[in-house]
Amino acid sequence: MKKVLIVMAVLLFAFMTVSDVMAKTKWDLHLNYPAGNFHSKGA
Repeated sequence: MKKVLIVMAVLLFAFMTVSDVMAKTKWDLHLNYPAGNFHSKGA
């Protein structure tokens, strides 16, 4: 039981670290649609 809790804590820490990095990442996408198109707004 103790090993399971340790593994869960490590996984939770890793997930929080990765999600924080992803939140700060700026994705610059090339789209073939103009800025006002609903495809561009969805991306």
